[in-house]
Amino acid sequence: MVRKEHRSIMVGCILSLVLGSIWIFKDVMFQAMFSYKKIGERTHYSGFSDDSLLSGEGTYNSGDREDVDLVTLINDALHFTDMQLSFAAANTRNEPDVLLKHGRAHCVGYSAFFKATLEELLERRNIEYVEVQHAVGEVYLAGINLHQFTSRDFFKDHDYNIVVDRMSGKAYFVDPSLHDLTSIGFVRGNIYDS
Repeated sequence: MVRKEHRSIMVGCILSLVLGSIWIFKDVMFQAMFSYKKIGERTHYSGFSDDSLLSGEGTYNSGDREDVDLVTLINDALHFTDMQLSFAAANTRNEPDVLLKHGRAHCVGYSAFFKATLEELLERRNIEYVEVQHAVGEVYLAGINLHQFTSRDFFKDHDYNIVVDRMSGKAYFVDPSLHDLTSIGFVRGNIYDS
């Protein structure tokens, strides 16, 4: 009986270690298996009107930190987006001001809201060398386009963001809706349209 208990404890420990490792390294594993390819860009969603991000319920204050880098600002925008939105497959409004009020979005709304939030954070710090794109793309798993397996309009493409630091030339690929669901925010992608 004792041996059976030891075996169960050993299996439990190994399973916990494996699952814990998967959770800890989920970002790296996701980036290794999945990639995003930009096929277009959405430009018709504007930022927040008048100081809607700065006033009212659920406002955002990133503090007065002087030494904040771009990755920190991206993470701040991701977390604020997570706090304000919840995923909904059916959504007809994607304007950031509207989303700030009703809080339900799919990938289009998440990307529009993230873009508006990050642009607001950049503007507050007078950072003008960063470009935030609202990209439309396709998601690939091990080089296979996942969108080819469905005919539903909802899955014909996926919206995400590309943040380009024009001073360093570095591009960050960010998926706000994925971040809200899994805490994976940075993804691997191709900045060029096909």
